Amino acid sequence: MSDYMVRATAADGQIRAFAITSKEMTEEARVRHNSSPIVTAALGRAMSAAAMMGSMMKGEKDLLTLQIQGDGPMHGLTVTANANGGVKGYPGVADVILPPNAAGKLNVGGAIGNGVLSASGETKLPLIYLSIAGVLNVLLNLFFVIQCNMATGGVAIASVIAQYVSAILVVSHLCRRKDSCRLYLSRLRFHREAAKSVLMLGVPGGMQSLQLQIFLCRPESTPLMRLWCPAIQRQSMQIR
Repeated sequence: MSDYMVRATAADGQIRAFAITSKEMTEEARVRHNSSPIVTAALGRAMSAAAMMGSMMKGEKDLLTLQIQGDGPMHGLTVTANANGGVKGYPGVADVILPPNAAGKLNVGGAIGNGVLSASGETKLPLIYLSIAGVLNVLLNLFFVIQCNMATGGVAIASVIAQYVSAILVVSHLCRRKDSCRLYLSRLRFHREAAKSVLMLGVPGGMQSLQLQIFLCRPESTPLMRLWCPAIQRQSMQIR
């Protein structure tokens, strides 16, 4: 094949640029799936993106999967790539034909519709880290409950310790990576605007959850529930 990929880095690997020529790869996909021009364009773009993303994986056996689920007539597509440039993919419906869009181009967006893009990559290490945390949690539960007679408090402490160990393992792995996903703790900064946006989204949901938990623990503790509780008690007495 005459397809090729060009990679460039700058700023000690913190900036990366990719460019790819994938004409033959896209044509091979069109022949194999007998796809229409719109589907061929969508599949070719997804395969090109997967090839560039896959080239950043460090393990020879690592796989990357991109899946687009849409409500358009194409019904989405799925693409898989490895670290050596191998790519394969398939569309949901291969013979979709639509009129051109307003710019006179292939209406790829109309074929996919409102879609959700999901990606999955390395799953072995997360499984290992979660397994370590789970086993540690069980052992600490036995220690705190049986050996230390701490009951519920011991279970809570064991869960917290296991979660901290899992977080430390993940952060240490990110700090050792050599690709664009590497975490530099020394470069962490507080971004006021981003924090404000997160708090505006999270605080209302947190308050609702807190109020629900308070109601579940003590229904008479909230003003609204104090009005309802007598009626609830009367209904309970009638049922008895």
